[in-house]
Amino acid sequence: MGKAIEFHDTDQLKHADPVPGSLDALNHLREMGYGLIIVTARTFSYKLNSTVTWLDKHFNGNRF
Repeated sequence: MGKAIEFHDTDQLKHADPVPGSLDALNHLREMGYGLIIVTARTFSYKLNSTVTWLDKHFNGNRF
């Protein structure tokens, strides 16, 4: 758990890139009628905002 806390306390998430093609793939799944739920390993509620910010940045604010 210590390594996870260490990572979550850094700003590395801000600099992480999404998997190439992931936005297109998620949009395609949504168009096919799938309801998508994003699961995160972030366990600290105060860190949730950085995850939401990252998703908004890389996935154009889409809510899957």
